[in-house]
Amino acid sequence: MDSDDILLDMHIHSRYSRDSLLSIREIHTLAKKARVTPIICDHNSILGSLNYHQMGYYHDDRIPSIISAEIKTTHGEIIGLFLNEEIPPYHSPEETLDNILDQGGIPIIPHPGDRYRKSAMKYETISSLLPKIHAIEVYNSRTLSDGDITTARKFSAKNNLLITGGSDAHCRWELFRTTVRIAPFDSPKEFLINLHCANIQYNRSLPFYHLISIITRKLRK
Repeated sequence: MDSDDILLDMHIHSRYSRDSLLSIREIHTLAKKARVTPIICDHNSILGSLNYHQMGYYHDDRIPSIISAEIKTTHGEIIGLFLNEEIPPYHSPEETLDNILDQGGIPIIPHPGDRYRKSAMKYETISSLLPKIHAIEVYNSRTLSDGDITTARKFSAKNNLLITGGSDAHCRWELFRTTVRIAPFDSPKEFLINLHCANIQYNRSLPFYHLISIITRKLRK
């Protein structure tokens, strides 16, 4: 890979997600140390992502700011990258995808078909949406089953979908466990082009971190 490539962690939750312990400042401090550009995808909100960039925190200046969110639909979650405004949750996947695309954003299906997550979109649903989906998150550090990763990889190959990855971090010990090494880009279109040749370094997180998120969510009700 080229030495000028950029490292991205494409799935991080800040405290704007009720089940995350990560403050915006903490993400910045650890990202700067690791030289990884974080993409914050909070549940149903762009506020964490927006505030991170508005505060001028660590970001590789060879790429644009990527405002993003992980939006819950009636049939699973969808990540929207390069957003300009909030996208309302709990609408149909079709409506959510249209909203992302209307903003010039990029829709990605996170942790597809994950057998242990109720929020994971099923492949039957994904298949019906294929013309509007740009990529699926094959490598998610919180995915517990190797079989789920294999299924996602085969599905992406069969349907010519791009592959992404991210830590899905909710606490500091999970950050940057999965990263995407990609050439610099200056637009959503160039991001998709460069993603074809990106390299993903995947490491699984401990199942214990799921429990931390459950406890955090209950305590913050």
